[in-house]
Amino acid sequence: MVALMLGADGVMKPQIERRFVGGPVVAALVLLALAGCAAPPVPHDALAAAELALDQAELAGAAERAPDELARARAKLEAAQAAMRARAHEQARLLAEQATMDARVAEVEAQAAQTEATADRMRVRLEQQHRRLAPGAGGS
Repeated sequence: MVALMLGADGVMKPQIERRFVGGPVVAALVLLALAGCAAPPVPHDALAAAELALDQAELAGAAERAPDELARARAKLEAAQAAMRARAHEQARLLAEQATMDARVAEVEAQAAQTEATADRMRVRLEQQHRRLAPGAGGS
């Protein structure tokens, strides 16, 4: 930009005003650097939680009592691991969290099936005891 400045001799002289153009450039570079730092973190904890949840579901008997839910959890964990290899960390985190939830559902389903089977066995035993102790039962 050109401006008129009063010189030392009292005469107006044109002078080129120099501005530091680096300010916007530096600001843009800083923003780009910060954007690079804002990348989603590597979801190691989410993957470990999913693996642990799968192990717990298997220990609860999900392979026999909730195979569909367990298979769904395994598939999502495998997809999360593939996303990690592709450096799609946000997708990997989401898939790992879904795998954790599916594994927990499988664990609860397996526990519910086990509880139901136990209740059925107890019901049969109680009915047998009731028949033995009921008046008029042929045993005394």
